[in-house]
Amino acid sequence: MLEILIIVCLAIVLFLSLRNFSRTSDQVTIQGETVGAFWNNVFKKREQVLDEIKAEISRGQEDVVSPGEIDVAQKRFMESDPELARILFEADQALGKEDLREAEELALEAVKKDTRCAPAYVIIGKIAQLRGAFADASEAYKMAVKCNPEVAEAYFGLGQI
Repeated sequence: MLEILIIVCLAIVLFLSLRNFSRTSDQVTIQGETVGAFWNNVFKKREQVLDEIKAEISRGQEDVVSPGEIDVAQKRFMESDPELARILFEADQALGKEDLREAEELALEAVKKDTRCAPAYVIIGKIAQLRGAFADASEAYKMAVKCNPEVAEAYFGLGQI
């Protein structure tokens, strides 16, 4: 019985305190409801914290590449030379199926088409690594880095070797 009385008293105190907050002169309407000055300050502080978080995230993130930017870059690459993109895709598919001969032929065809094609050198390096020819794989990965120093797979392959 005492517990129920305590709960009822707490409910009355909460009701009265909330009722007094809505009577203050500094009222704000959020989503159609009137909010007192206390809650207004809470929401302002929340917005300030969110702005600070956004600023902190954006600071120092200039080099981060979003998945959307990667998709755009892939589309540009495919638009600039769709034949080369098709050859590299087929080589990657053949490598995934462990058809090393087909993958190697397609990668070499890509290199003949564009001697600065870093993804083709990466595929050649993967094939050489799977065959156990680590010196050849290392040279292929180094060539990929020379063609494009931003190819992470080449550094990964060199690290594995």
